[in-house]
Amino acid sequence: MPNLLATGRPSAVIVDSTETTHVVYCSACRASWIYLDAVLAEERATSHRLIERERALPRCSVDGCSEYGVARGLCRPHYDRQRYQARKAAS
Repeated sequence: MPNLLATGRPSAVIVDSTETTHVVYCSACRASWIYLDAVLAEERATSHRLIERERALPRCSVDGCSEYGVARGLCRPHYDRQRYQARKAAS
């Protein structure tokens, strides 16, 4: 599944290698880094992919909560609390 930004465009972190240099390019933040070691370039690309993926995830809509949203714009604890209160009110 592609990593979609808030704009709906997929982002990609690409490693472009030649014999001596390895360029890591991010299409989301439009940054690039040059490395001489292929392993280091791949590690940095992987870590930057995780950062961009987390940035694209929705956050909980409750004020002061910084967890990631799961359902209905709420994180798991707030969603469970709302569901529990709805069940309690129904009975």
